[in-house]
Amino acid sequence: MPGHFGHCFEIQFPDAQARSSGGRDRSIVLCHRAESDARGLPHLSPYVTAQIPDGVLFVAEDFVDDLKAVTEEIFRRAQTDPALSSNIQNWLQQHPPLAGGF
Repeated sequence: MPGHFGHCFEIQFPDAQARSSGGRDRSIVLCHRAESDARGLPHLSPYVTAQIPDGVLFVAEDFVDDLKAVTEEIFRRAQTDPALSSNIQNWLQQHPPLAGGF
């Protein structure tokens, strides 16, 4: 498309296990706040079109805020929950976070 920029988000869901339990493509639609504001569609609102009969809209900026809040809450709880703390430590040892080198 000369003169146009393509912009696309893709989340790799549902996986095979989710599909076997009824998961399907296009159940989550992701956009930026500017577009959601322009269309009057807030974060986590229903999103329905002919191709998407029962989707939900995730506003990227709000979704990131939600992830931050949940992450902070999990680590706060881990300070007083030894089992949760151990689970986090085991997960991080098995799946270390990315660090630099980009």
